[in-house]
Amino acid sequence: MARRRPNGLKKSTIRAALLVVVAACTATPPAKQYQLTGQILAVYGARQELAIKHEDIAGYMPGMTMSFPVATKSLMIGRTPGEL
Repeated sequence: MARRRPNGLKKSTIRAALLVVVAACTATPPAKQYQLTGQILAVYGARQELAIKHEDIAGYMPGMTMSFPVATKSLMIGRTPGEL
Protein backbone atom coordinates (compact mmCIF):
# COMPACT_ATOMS: atom_id res chain seq x y z
CA MET A 1 0.00 0.00 0.00
CA ALA A 2 1.41 3.40 -1.03
CA ARG A 3 1.98 6.04 1.63
CA ARG A 4 0.40 9.43 1.06
CA ARG A 5 1.88 12.70 2.19
CA PRO A 6 -0.30 14.95 4.23
CA ASN A 7 -1.59 17.98 2.27
CA GLY A 8 0.37 20.41 4.46
CA LEU A 9 3.71 18.79 3.58
CA LYS A 10 2.86 18.70 -0.13
CA LYS A 11 1.93 22.40 -0.13
CA SER A 12 5.09 23.29 1.78
CA THR A 13 7.20 21.43 -0.75
CA ILE A 14 5.53 23.27 -3.64
CA ARG A 15 6.00 26.63 -1.90
CA ALA A 16 9.68 25.91 -1.28
CA ALA A 17 10.18 24.94 -4.93
CA LEU A 18 8.47 28.15 -6.09
CA LEU A 19 10.68 30.25 -3.83
CA VAL A 20 13.78 28.63 -5.32
CA VAL A 21 12.54 29.32 -8.86
CA VAL A 22 11.67 32.95 -8.07
CA ALA A 23 15.03 33.54 -6.37
CA ALA A 24 16.87 32.08 -9.37
CA CYS A 25 15.01 34.36 -11.79
CA THR A 26 15.81 37.70 -10.15
CA ALA A 27 17.94 39.91 -12.39
CA THR A 28 21.06 41.64 -11.15
CA PRO A 29 20.98 45.34 -11.97
CA PRO A 30 23.80 46.52 -14.26
CA ALA A 31 26.82 48.09 -12.59
CA LYS A 32 26.63 51.88 -12.39
CA GLN A 33 29.29 53.85 -14.20
CA TYR A 34 30.31 57.44 -13.52
CA GLN A 35 32.49 59.80 -15.50
CA LEU A 36 35.13 61.80 -13.65
CA THR A 37 37.55 64.61 -14.35
CA GLY A 38 40.80 64.74 -12.45
CA GLN A 39 44.56 64.45 -12.34
CA ILE A 40 46.56 61.25 -11.90
CA LEU A 41 48.77 61.58 -8.82
CA ALA A 42 50.23 58.05 -8.72
CA VAL A 43 50.26 54.87 -10.80
CA TYR A 44 50.17 51.57 -8.90
CA GLY A 45 50.95 49.00 -11.59
CA ALA A 46 51.19 45.99 -9.27
CA ARG A 47 47.78 46.76 -7.78
CA GLN A 48 46.34 47.91 -11.13
CA GLU A 49 45.14 51.18 -9.58
CA LEU A 50 45.45 54.90 -10.24
CA ALA A 51 45.46 57.53 -7.47
CA ILE A 52 43.38 60.40 -8.84
CA LYS A 53 42.55 63.83 -7.45
CA HIS A 54 39.11 64.31 -8.96
CA GLU A 55 36.33 66.85 -9.11
CA ASP A 56 32.81 66.11 -7.85
CA ILE A 57 31.31 63.00 -9.42
CA ALA A 58 27.72 64.08 -10.07
CA GLY A 59 25.21 61.92 -8.24
CA TYR A 60 27.90 59.89 -6.47
CA MET A 61 30.54 61.71 -4.36
CA PRO A 62 32.26 65.05 -3.77
CA GLY A 63 35.72 65.79 -5.14
CA MET A 64 38.62 64.10 -3.31
CA THR A 65 41.84 62.16 -3.82
CA MET A 66 41.55 58.38 -3.89
CA SER A 67 42.70 55.23 -5.68
CA PHE A 68 40.55 53.67 -8.38
CA PRO A 69 40.88 50.13 -9.72
CA VAL A 70 41.60 49.93 -13.45
CA ALA A 71 39.62 47.30 -15.38
CA THR A 72 42.46 45.97 -17.55
CA LYS A 73 46.25 46.28 -17.55
CA SER A 74 46.16 47.66 -21.10
CA LEU A 75 44.39 50.77 -19.75
CA MET A 76 47.39 51.37 -17.45
CA ILE A 77 49.84 51.68 -20.37
CA GLY A 78 51.13 55.23 -20.73
CA ARG A 79 49.44 56.56 -17.56
CA THR A 80 51.78 58.92 -15.71
CA PRO A 81 51.52 61.10 -12.62
CA GLY A 82 50.45 64.64 -13.52
CA GLU A 83 48.32 63.50 -16.46
CA LEU A 84 44.93 65.20 -16.70
